[in-house]
Amino acid sequence: MILKMNGTALRIVDWSESSQIVTVISDKYGKISGVAKGSKRLKSSFDGAFDYLNNYQLLMVRRPGQRLGTWTESYLFDRPLYLRNNLPAQYFALSCLERCRELLEEEERLPIYDALMRILHRFSLGEDPQHLHNVFTIKILSQVGYLPVTTYCVGNGRKRNLRGPTPFSSLLGGILCPVCIHLDPNVAMMGINEMNFIQSVDAGTEPEKLTSDESKALNVHLTKVIQHILGKGLRMNRFLSRIAMLLVVSCLFLACTGPRPTSVSDQVYYEKGLVELKEGIPWYTWWKTPFDDLNDYYPESSLVADSLYQLSLYEEEDNKNGNEADKAQMRDYLLTLIVDHPTFELYNEALNKLFESHKAYFLENKNEVNGRVLYDVSSSDLDMMMVIAKAADYTIMSDEALMMVADTKLGTQEFDEAESIYREILNHLDKDSPYYVEAQYKLALSLWDRAVVRIRGFMSRYLRNPSVELDYDDRTIAVRFSDRFPIESELEFKELIRRFKDSDRSKDAESILKEIDQLKHHRYFILGEFYEFYGEIESAIYYYRKVGANSDLARLSRERESQLLDSR
Repeated sequence: MILKMNGTALRIVDWSESSQIVTVISDKYGKISGVAKGSKRLKSSFDGAFDYLNNYQLLMVRRPGQRLGTWTESYLFDRPLYLRNNLPAQYFALSCLERCRELLEEEERLPIYDALMRILHRFSLGEDPQHLHNVFTIKILSQVGYLPVTTYCVGNGRKRNLRGPTPFSSLLGGILCPVCIHLDPNVAMMGINEMNFIQSVDAGTEPEKLTSDESKALNVHLTKVIQHILGKGLRMNRFLSRIAMLLVVSCLFLACTGPRPTSVSDQVYYEKGLVELKEGIPWYTWWKTPFDDLNDYYPESSLVADSLYQLSLYEEEDNKNGNEADKAQMRDYLLTLIVDHPTFELYNEALNKLFESHKAYFLENKNEVNGRVLYDVSSSDLDMMMVIAKAADYTIMSDEALMMVADTKLGTQEFDEAESIYREILNHLDKDSPYYVEAQYKLALSLWDRAVVRIRGFMSRYLRNPSVELDYDDRTIAVRFSDRFPIESELEFKELIRRFKDSDRSKDAESILKEIDQLKHHRYFILGEFYEFYGEIESAIYYYRKVGANSDLARLSRERESQLLDSR
């Protein structure tokens, strides 16, 4: 059965090196889960790895009665960038997703998806996130049947005339009269405006905005109701508790900066910034420079790109003492310049400066493990190097950047991504390029390393001690995986030797081919033992004879072969 839907991710779990288990809230099937095989690969039918707050068009294949399907395709058609740049709004939006995930049952087809999309859209418009969060929480509680009762006492069912603050029980899910207040020792007071807010949302009308304190109090009441329903706490609560401090800081920031001065032009901000850089940025204004004002008030100005470049030069001059934090700040300025301002007149100079700085950072963290190069850098550093490679557009700089990323992927055993990058390099390189031989060798090496990891499970014990007695499971696995031997890597190494027999990498390839040859003979010997164990004498003799004379098992295999020939 093929299911087609729109949806956004509620839960994402890394399942393997390249796959994810994703639970989404969809427009047609409610909450539904599936495995996205290969979603994290560079080349797949998915529009990148799944992430929260993005909206996707999705295809799933699932058998009737099967709970966990298989995601086969995704297309990202909406990415709320405002939520990425606004931390309070992002926290509240993620809390909405968490409440969907916890309160909804699998494939419970309630009209929650459309309500969630409308709320996320309003988040993107910059509306009050606390207000929107309360609105959505009330809507989802209403849909799942747990809306707090605000019109009658939940203890005796008598209707109440609301005139002021009223006792509210999150345990019982509604207001109480004075007679029933003893039913919950943890009763709290709910204001009249908060109760009217709940009733307005439930009636489908836009409620009047509450004050900040009232909005926070309502969120506390609703959160306690949900926690009593679930029998556990909500993870996002501890993040939402920090929002108050973030909002205070934001208010102070806006108070300091004020609205955009209509009489001040972008040129004035730019010139002020240049003067400040020349005289040195005071420690008490580093967080808000004239260049920041220029970017905030005139984001479309052509001077923004030049201000970023001037800031990078300032950091470059300032970090000559070797402070890595200053170097990282310089790279961030240059990265923003390259991504957001590709038409800047000094674009190439900025790109070269960024690459040289980032390359130096990679080389400072270079290690070698078992003959494999590994750069001890973070995933964000790898992402930055990939951005540089794409911006360089298949130049020598691009090849060098891609090689660094691929070498790191190879060193961390992310073989699929490493192979993909090496093949991308080879596809556009000339054979005379200094990186061609290296990329060809590393491609073969990635295939070989992946093959070794795959067969290590059933051959490692034997390779450590060839005289060990293999049990039934080991022998069965040896036969079952006989077609998994690294033929592809062997062919790549041989092709490298044929094309570049005079290169240093040709000698390295010959050394690994000897390892491959030894491993082939080990496998032949294991298969011979397997067939001998089950009395298939002719098959056992066949595999013992395939063990080469140069193998360390040659003598033992000849003895076994002679014994079997004598016993026939």
